[in-house]
Amino acid sequence: MRGRLRKKDQSHSGSNDDPDQQALMEGALAPIIAKRERVMRYLVMGSNGPTGTTAEDMLELLEDLVVPGFEALIRLESENTILAGGVPVSERGVAFIIDVPSNEELDQILRGLPFWGILEWQVTPLQSFEGRAFQERRMIQQLKKG
Repeated sequence: MRGRLRKKDQSHSGSNDDPDQQALMEGALAPIIAKRERVMRYLVMGSNGPTGTTAEDMLELLEDLVVPGFEALIRLESENTILAGGVPVSERGVAFIIDVPSNEELDQILRGLPFWGILEWQVTPLQSFEGRAFQERRMIQQLKKG
C-alpha cells in the first residue's frame, strides 16, 4: 500500500528536484505565510443555550439576548470578521469561523455578544492549510536529508 501511495503522490506533486519548487519550499513562500498568519483563525462553538420555562421567559430570552446576538454575528459576518457560520440544526447554539488578530480581540468580541453569558463556549485555534502544508514540506526535506 505504501508503494501505491508513493506513486500516486509523485504523479500529482511533481519532483522535489525541481529548483523552483525547492526555492518555494525553502523560503519564498514563508513571508506570504507569515503575513497571513498574523490574523488568527478560530473555530468558535457556543452550545447548550437555555430554554424558557414559560412563554414570557422565552419571549424575554429571545428579545433581549438571542435575536440581538444573531444580529451581532450578522454584522461581524458582513464585516468579514466571521468567515462562515450558522446554527447547528436543531441545537441551541452557534458555530462559526472567525479571523481576528489576537486571543484578546476574540475574547472581547465573544464577551460583547448579548448571549455570551448563556452559552457554553469552545474555541479552537486553527492553522491554515497553507501554513501546515509548508511545515509538512519542510519535514519531508528534513526526513530525506536523514
